[in-house]
Amino acid sequence: MTETLSGVVAPADDVTRMQQALHDWWMDRSADEVGAVAPKAVEYGANSMIEVGRTMARLQGRDGISDEEATELACMFYIAGKLGRWVDAAAAGKRVSDDTIHDIGIYAKMVQRTRDVGGWPFAPDNKENQ
Repeated sequence: MTETLSGVVAPADDVTRMQQALHDWWMDRSADEVGAVAPKAVEYGANSMIEVGRTMARLQGRDGISDEEATELACMFYIAGKLGRWVDAAAAGKRVSDDTIHDIGIYAKMVQRTRDVGGWPFAPDNKENQ
């Protein structure tokens, strides 16, 4: 028997099945998301994101930030807009759209990718970016 986070005691094989079910759902969801995002990321690149981030930094009186930081600031800006939609929906007693939730997740992944490789969708000096 294994105790889960909810305090439920379950046989170890049930816990393993629950973990596998969550893993499978997560992988399927991620595959769908990357299938939709990867072509756009390669087609669009990061220039518009970098410019949004640089504009935000200039408003703070900062010049010369890295492309990586600019991309991260842009993602934060877009997430803030999505969170605003979520707050508006909640204030109206509604649930926010699935699209808004999806977009928040994508922008968070963009920040993770940028931090992992130094840029979006690739590091600035990466040959895959050509």
